[in-house]
Amino acid sequence: MRRLLASDKARYVLVATVLLTLVVVPLAVGQNSGKRQTKKASATKVVPQTETIKFPFREETDPQSRSFTLEARPPLPKNLKARYEIAGDLIDEEGDAFPERQIRVKVKRADLGNVKVKVTLDPKDRVDVEPGEYTGTLTVAGKGIEPGAVTIAASIRDPKSKAFFWAVLGFLIGLLVKIAGDFSRMKPGRVEQTAAELLIKSRSATTAVKRQALERVAQGERYFKVRKYFWSASFASSFLLGFLGAATAYALAYLGNDSWGADNLDNWKVAAAAFAGVLTGVSGADLVKPFRPPAPTGTD
Repeated sequence: MRRLLASDKARYVLVATVLLTLVVVPLAVGQNSGKRQTKKASATKVVPQTETIKFPFREETDPQSRSFTLEARPPLPKNLKARYEIAGDLIDEEGDAFPERQIRVKVKRADLGNVKVKVTLDPKDRVDVEPGEYTGTLTVAGKGIEPGAVTIAASIRDPKSKAFFWAVLGFLIGLLVKIAGDFSRMKPGRVEQTAAELLIKSRSATTAVKRQALERVAQGERYFKVRKYFWSASFASSFLLGFLGAATAYALAYLGNDSWGADNLDNWKVAAAAFAGVLTGVSGADLVKPFRPPAPTGTD
């Protein structure tokens, strides 16, 4: 009888042990996983208020700084410190680099538990950065902080003096084309024909005047006064409208391009734009005040 009671007691203990194992172990595992989930859920997420931070250097070479704020959700505790990381150099389409060592970043905790970042770029700090549009990624993270990333974009172009030189070159070439076209309308052969016709038809011209004019024609002299041409209303209007056209082309080609000079053809583009602007202005001037070659001397 005692043996039966002892065996039954052992069975009861075994069953109780199994039941406790089945109940307690899942509860312990659940508590541990709950702690992990709590820790994971408590991580602070930093969200940038803008996706891209722009540095339009254009032709300037002085350092530029930009400050921006990343909103912390939930607010960043005082015991957590944010840090930054830059994904290497800023790179443009041609593969040129804005070196990472010429970028300075400061990160600190701001009001309301947010993160404030100040970025400074210096294109002349150590290396002269070539013209181009450079982009890279800045990441803010830390222990207990989910990373937040922003894009850094810097644009650099050649100085305006270089673009102005090419614009003036295009302007002068266009003006020379205008002058050459006007001079070509006073070729000696045409002068001879015009003078002969006018002198034959002229009744007021004396024999001496006709003889003198014919001698001048025979010598190939042009009845075209250069000084008078450059003081004419036709040339003045062509010059002014051509200058306005070239200046407009310069403004559109250079001032509208923050990375002018990155392309090797940018120089010629400005010159071609100025040249086209001159021709446009000259065409407008010819409509208002066209050039008319003066009549030969001695036919009045």
